[in-house]
Amino acid sequence: MFSGSGYRLIILVTAVLISVAYVVVYAARVKKNPKASLSYETDKALRAEYEAVGTTEKTFTKRQVWAGITTLCLFPCAICLILTMNLGFEAIGGLFLAIGIIAAVVAGKSAQQICNDINDGMRDLMVSALLCGVAASISVVMDKGLITDTIVFWLENMLASVPPAFTAIAVLWEQSIFNILIPGATALTILTMPILSPLGTLLDISQQTLVSANAWGGQLTDILFPTSGFFIATLAISKVDYFKWVRFYGPLFLILGVVASAALYVQQVFDITF
Repeated sequence: MFSGSGYRLIILVTAVLISVAYVVVYAARVKKNPKASLSYETDKALRAEYEAVGTTEKTFTKRQVWAGITTLCLFPCAICLILTMNLGFEAIGGLFLAIGIIAAVVAGKSAQQICNDINDGMRDLMVSALLCGVAASISVVMDKGLITDTIVFWLENMLASVPPAFTAIAVLWEQSIFNILIPGATALTILTMPILSPLGTLLDISQQTLVSANAWGGQLTDILFPTSGFFIATLAISKVDYFKWVRFYGPLFLILGVVASAALYVQQVFDITF
């Protein structure tokens, strides 16, 4: 299950350090000159709105603190159970649902409040579940209708003369772009990997490299394309204009894209599998 995770962990740490440095540099520039902030006008308007309405101070209750501690203790226990008992998706879902219910009880919520919270969470997840189902059905149709074989044959002929390392990089950017049509790593993987896996075998691209290309390609644009539900919801909650976010994230997106491309090249050329 964890083959290749060591190399991907190294790239993750590298990406996080680059992202932190990027934000720190931006923050230092804004601290020096607040008007350099992309959201200066929005922030100014929000501050005026909050001052007009007034704010009330809120603090954690003791029960909420204990609920947080309970979750902190139960989470690693859940991870251990998943790894030691090889639990499936249904069992994992039930496990985390149980943790949520226990934490809610500790926090002092009533049965009705817990049910309402679960309903709200399920409503938010419904779109993702439908996308996964549609992606799975498309995959079945493509497989039974031999459409997948046709696409693999066409792509293999087109890319046969391209070095495998460069083809892997092309897969990374293809997954990034395709993420606008099928947002979400699970749905994207279900639909595209049945094509990419045999294609990699034909073009002498390692399966580990394809997994990395699929993972990194989708993640790069999860917080870029407006078709990502959780991303747009986050912007709405934060009151950040989408186009201002694109201006902020655009340079970092290109930097991380170059890093991911270089990492794929190295992984394919040196056949890194640790």
